Amino acid sequence: VRSMVTVDDPRFDEQRATFWQGRYDHARTMIDRARARGEPTTDLSPQMLLEMLIAPIHFRALLTHQQTDRSFITALVDALLGGAES
Repeated sequence: VRSMVTVDDPRFDEQRATFWQGRYDHARTMIDRARARGEPTTDLSPQMLLEMLIAPIHFRALLTHQQTDRSFITALVDALLGGAES
């Protein structure tokens, strides 16, 4: 995974796209299941939602070396779903 992120080589474009498409598909499944259970969701696409979720986590992990504990993740998810109605 690290090499797919750090290497800017066109030969890895297809692998990178396949890797992320799998993550977006999993995000869509989770959102669909939450909707089926009547949980609040968002109108954002699964791709946008996943990117908005992982960006702050990567920022903390890679740039500021801050904690990404349960309270941070909970606050992040609450912020992303803020205003969402079932």
